[in-house]
Amino acid sequence: MSGGGSTEGGEETLYYDSTGNLRKITTHDFGEMGQGWWELYIKNGLVFFAYQKVELYKKELAPDSRTDRWEEYRYYLYKNKVIRFLTNGTKDSPEYPDDPTKRILEVYQSCLHPQTE
Repeated sequence: MSGGGSTEGGEETLYYDSTGNLRKITTHDFGEMGQGWWELYIKNGLVFFAYQKVELYKKELAPDSRTDRWEEYRYYLYKNKVIRFLTNGTKDSPEYPDDPTKRILEVYQSCLHPQTE
């Protein structure tokens, strides 16, 4: 299972700089009603920016031209706390989704400490 937590499968990639510090994590998860991508950017062991892209299908398990819609989210963090949230690349969103900080840190931790099945 990848960092995003899909039961349909997925993959993750961790990127390190030349000194061995983790700098970026990417995940790609597949689900019945869509697929999703995360990009987490890390500095000094803390996530400072997260990008999430979601493709939602019109029908279950239909990853082709039957895409219903795309959603994009950008999260800016300071000391592992979301301080700014942009949705679909437009403007500041007045409301955060349900506790985005918790979800971002869950993805981060699950990539660092994957569960074995």
